Order: sequence, then C-alpha cells, then structure tokens
Amino acid sequence: MSDRLSGALLAVGAALTIGGSFTTLNSAVDYRDREKDEVVVESVSKAWSHRTEFAEGLVSANGTVDRVQFDGVSLLVGIVAAVVAAVFLLVGPGRRPTLRRGLGVAGGAVLFGTTLAVVMESVSVTQWESDTQEMSFGLGFYLLTGAVLLSLAATALTLAGAQRSTPAGFALPQSSYPWPTPPTAQPYAPGAAGPAGAAGPPPSSY
Repeated sequence: MSDRLSGALLAVGAALTIGGSFTTLNSAVDYRDREKDEVVVESVSKAWSHRTEFAEGLVSANGTVDRVQFDGVSLLVGIVAAVVAAVFLLVGPGRRPTLRRGLGVAGGAVLFGTTLAVVMESVSVTQWESDTQEMSFGLGFYLLTGAVLLSLAATALTLAGAQRSTPAGFALPQSSYPWPTPPTAQPYAPGAAGPAGAAGPPPSSY
C-alpha cells in the first residue's frame, strides 16, 4: 500500500514540475524613483527563459531582451526520474520489492534535489529587492514548492515501507523431511523387569 501511495505522490510531483517549468518563477519591476510612478524595467523569469522589457528609449531594439535559461534541463531530469519510479511503484513486478523501492527512492531523491535547487535559486533572487524594485513569486514557484514536498513525502514513505518489510532476525530454513524423534525415557520402578527381562533386586528391609 505504501509503495502505491509513494508512486502516486511521485506522479503528482512530476506533473507539478512540468507545470512549474513552463510558468513564471519570479518577476521584478524596477521604477525610476522611490515614488514608483514610472516603470523602467520589467523582467519575468521561467525555467527555460528570461525576458526583460525596458522602457521606451532605454535600449535601441524593441525594448525586449530574451535569453535562454537552463533550469529546465535539471527539472526535465527530475521529471523523467520521477515518472520511471512512479511506474515501477504503481505497476512494477511484485516479486522484486528491493529493485522497485530502490528506484522509488532514487526517483524521489532526484526530483527533490532538482526542484529544491530551482526553488532556492528563485528565493535567493529576492535579496536584491530595493526601494525602487518590487519582486514577486509566480505560479511556477508554488508548483515547484509543492513538488519538493511531494517528492520528500514519497521518498520517506518508500523508505518506511522497505524498513517494515525487512525481517526482524535470521530464521532457520524449514525442512520438508521429518526429523527423527529421540525415545522418551521411562521412569524406573523397583521390582520391574529390566531391559533383559530379569527382575530387579528385592526391596531392602532396612
């Protein structure tokens, strides 16, 4: 049951990561002065791209600068690892629990690491906020935060399930052949016949 639940959590986490990789992670608005009545620069950051729009007259071209970002590559690796692990946990072979749970832990750890790295990068950007700049998180940031929590929960559940299924101690193998039973010792009675049929010694009168 815990394996199926872990697989479901990883599948949902992978879906959230897909959505987070194509939506806005964070955005920034720069104003000309502290009154914030005139916008100078606006920027939007995503996992695959970063767009900066300048006010008219600041740059020569269209006022827009686009550049490629590579956070999407690491998120893609996490998505693939999580999907593979989810498939094995949900419909994997029941006779190989060690392999199935090992892939589950690995997939959850990869998804956790990749999404957490992007989330922390987005958080670190906010330290540059000033009196003439406003920064905010987008939908992608919250989707990836949810993926971080789900991947962590899936990994913990998989490890807990593996620990519960581990035998407590070593047990001797059961043989299909019956072991011989030793004869039961009979109590000796005075005067009774011995093993050779002879009577025992008469009781003493003393």
